Amino acid sequence: GTARATAATAARAARTAFRAGATTAGAVRSLSDARREFRTGMAEREAQLRHDLVGDVDVDAIRAERAGRRAAAREAEHDAHGAVPPAWHRDPEARDAARAARARKGWADEPTDDPADDDGDLPYSFY
Repeated sequence: GTARATAATAARAARTAFRAGATTAGAVRSLSDARREFRTGMAEREAQLRHDLVGDVDVDAIRAERAGRRAAAREAEHDAHGAVPPAWHRDPEARDAARAARARKGWADEPTDDPADDDGDLPYSFY
């Protein structure tokens, strides 16, 4: 009696767990399939857009050519003596930083009080 009831309960639990596992596996499988289809569709769309944009051109060849031009430009940055010009020749941020440094340097030796200020040591008031 009790053993048979326990076995039946265990069998029912096993069937439920198997069904849940199969459902979970099916859901995981369908998500995986959907992801694969999405990636394939995106790759096809990217290829179509690239073809519409540049035609039948080898994009890797264009990238290699651009890298070569950049390397040549870096070589051309050096002057006849092999010196590299300062960064502010090319970089606007470096140019602004250099200007700010020069502006700070110009004020380093100057007085911070206004010599034309004739109010003496009167405190400021904001009435």
